[in-house]
Amino acid sequence: MENYLVDQETLGQFADKLIATKYPGHPADIYSNLRDQIIADLDDKVSDAIFGGLSREQFDELSALLDQDNDDPSIFEKFFKTHNIDIKSEVIAALSNYEREFLGGQNAK
Repeated sequence: MENYLVDQETLGQFADKLIATKYPGHPADIYSNLRDQIIADLDDKVSDAIFGGLSREQFDELSALLDQDNDDPSIFEKFFKTHNIDIKSEVIAALSNYEREFLGGQNAK
């Protein structure tokens, strides 16, 4: 479900950027476990930011749509558009917050 919010490639690129900022000059391949953990954390943070902001009624409505066994990513687009929820802003905020936490003030924006 979360893959419709932000694809894994985008999260991977963001993780690479964070690692390069925090550990400059080190070969990226030594951080593969850290990269995997960052991607998982980012995926959770984005999901929490988006789904955690839904009212109970909205969550139930989205769950019902998904229970119809429809694996169409446009379900999310239509649902969030109907409820005036700006997914892009929520994703950007979640990534920015994670970046600040991960870098701990080091080069954080």
